[in-house]
Order: sequence, then structure tokens, then C-alpha cells
Amino acid sequence: MLRVLGNMSMELRQALGIYSLETNFGKGAYNEEGKKYGDWIKLSNYSQFDKRNLNGNPILHKLVTFVGEYTNGKKSGQWQIKQGNIIIGGGLYDDMGYKNGKWKELSNFKLPFFVIQIGEYNKGFKQGRWEILLNKNQGLEKIGGGIYDTQGMKHGKWISLHDNFNHNCKVLDIGQYDHGIKQGRWDIKTIKYYEHDVLTYYFWPKDTFYIIAGGNYQNGEKNGKWIDLDENYNYHNQILYEGEFYKDLKQGKWDMMKHHNSFINRIGGGQYNQDGLKHLKWIELDKNRQKKLILVEYQNGIKICIESMQTVI
Repeated sequence: MLRVLGNMSMELRQALGIYSLETNFGKGAYNEEGKKYGDWIKLSNYSQFDKRNLNGNPILHKLVTFVGEYTNGKKSGQWQIKQGNIIIGGGLYDDMGYKNGKWKELSNFKLPFFVIQIGEYNKGFKQGRWEILLNKNQGLEKIGGGIYDTQGMKHGKWISLHDNFNHNCKVLDIGQYDHGIKQGRWDIKTIKYYEHDVLTYYFWPKDTFYIIAGGNYQNGEKNGKWIDLDENYNYHNQILYEGEFYKDLKQGKWDMMKHHNSFINRIGGGQYNQDGLKHLKWIELDKNRQKKLILVEYQNGIKICIESMQTVI
């Protein structure tokens, strides 16, 4: 029998700037066949370290772990999700290793950010109504959710977290699913940001969200006029793009816009060809210096010339 203990590697400590964390935070065992068995404590991928609170002291109370039992290599019975010694989620695994019954799961966890989902599983598939909740000082507040069909596909109206939703990117996607396929109008909402409350997610109420972008889906494909968010959209990079889609491909003229709350300024853009590739001259963000613009000339999606611009956004 091989016994393993989860000690943080020196490489990880160096990457996080932590050198004094010596406490074991995970453990478990393998049988002779190399399968996990018995009680396990596993460090979650959601675990992060808040460097603002580091003064040479370990901060194990910040770590998120999964605690439960393995039987012949499969999770079984009750599993808990814990932050330090506090239970923040969990649920049951059946004899086949599938989630079953009511579960409380982490949806997004970036310290001090905390979002969970609550709903039912049936043999590993989400079923029925699921709610998305934000952890606040006053308790949990519902900010989204919707229905899963019997095949575990989203159906009907949903309020979902945007892909890079976090304390610096408070964005929701709102629209209709038809058995897992987006249809019709989808709105993208964010909140009004102020310099003093970028991180005060504890206090922002859900009714402060307003529409900043969106467009229409047809059988899961974007079509017609859209306002899209930059892939790195956040409080410090409030960049939008406006133009036309045809069968999920960008077409014709697209404008790049910078906004702060409801104030919008057009700062760049260019043309897409019929294949959805950038073509001719574009004014874009400098990916290495987000506050700078560059002039780029494209030929069917290939950059052939780049010029720096003095403009600062």
C-alpha cells in the first residue's frame, strides 16, 4: 500500500511567493492496483492565495479542499467542499461514482470572490432548476440560474455567469436556451463601476446590472447586429466591439469602443472579409500595452504591417 501526503512543492511556493507553508493540506491512499481508496483530502483547483494578507504566515484557512471517500478508485458517499474547516458545499456520489441528489458546488472561486451553484443531479446529469448565488457578508444572494432538461441540457430562460466573471468582471449573460442551444435575443449585463468599489462585491445589489452588449442567436450561431465584449474585458479594460455577424462569422465594418458605465467612445476598428477574417487597415489595442493603440494592416487575416500610435486610451 502506498501512502501519499500533499505537500506544497518548492516550485509552487516560489510561484506564489510563499516559503513558509509547511503544513500538509491533502492526503489519501492507493491500493496495490494503483486505485484510490479510503478517506481522501484533495486540494481544489479553486484554491488561491490572497497575497495582500501574506506576512510570512501560512493562510491555510483560504485553501479549498474536497473531503470524502474513494471505493475502488471511484468517489462514493458524502463529499464535502471545505474552506479551511468551514463546509461550503458538497453532496453525494452513488455506487457508480456519479453525483446524485442535491449538490452545492463552487461555480467560480477567486479569493475573496465566492460564487456557488445549488441544484439536483441524477446519475451525473444536472436536472431541474439550478440557482447561482453570490456569497456576501449578509449571506447568499441569488444572481442567476435556470432549468436543465432530462438530458442535462440548459433549457428556457437562463441568467449565466460570463466566461471570465470575477470580482473585476461582474458580467452576466441573459437569454433563452432550446435544449442546450442558444436562441433569440441575448443580453450582456454589467454593473456601474466606481473607483472606490472595484472590489466591494459584498455590497453591489443584483438590480444594479444594466445592458451593455448583446445580440441575437439563431440555432446557436450569432447573427445580425451585435455588441461583443473584448476577450479580456474587465474593470480596467472596458472594451466593446460593434458590428454584424452572419452564421457566427464577423462581417464588414466593426467598431472598437471604450466605455465607462454608460459613456461610450469609439476608438478604433476595421473591416472583416466574407470569411470572417480581418482585412485592410485596423486600429487595435496593443496586446502588450493595453492602454495604447496600434495601426495594423491585414491581408485576409494575416498581419503585414504594424505601426505604433501615440494615442492613449
